Amino acid sequence: LIEAGFNNVHDVAQLSAAELAKEIQCAPEEAQFVIDLAKSKALGVSFGAPVTFRTALDLFENPRPRIPVGVPRLDAALGGGISSGQVTEICGPPGAGKTQISMLLCAMALRGDPTASALYIH
Repeated sequence: LIEAGFNNVHDVAQLSAAELAKEIQCAPEEAQFVIDLAKSKALGVSFGAPVTFRTALDLFENPRPRIPVGVPRLDAALGGGISSGQVTEICGPPGAGKTQISMLLCAMALRGDPTASALYIH
C-alpha cells in the first residue's frame, strides 16, 4: 500500500474496491477486505449508527433526508430543513431562539422516526 502511495488509512477508506484493486493489482474481494479494515481503523470507536464513507458524487445524487423545522419560511431558507445524520451548529445572539429551534428539531426528528435518536448539546 505504501509503495502505491497510500500513507494512511483515510486514503484507503475512501476508495471503492475496484479502484484499490486496480491500484495495488489484487482481486476486488481482497481490496474490499483492506478497505473494510481501513474504515474500522479510521473510525476507531463509533457511537450510535455506523459511520459510512460517501463520495461527493453520491452525496450530490442522493442527498441526506432533511428534518423540517416546522416554520415554513425557515424550512424554505434551509432547503427543506436541517440535513439529518450530521452535526449542525446553530449560532446567534442571546435570545435569538437557538435553544427553541434545537429542541424543535429534536422533536421533529423523533416525530418522523420514533426509533431515531437526537442529541442536543447546550
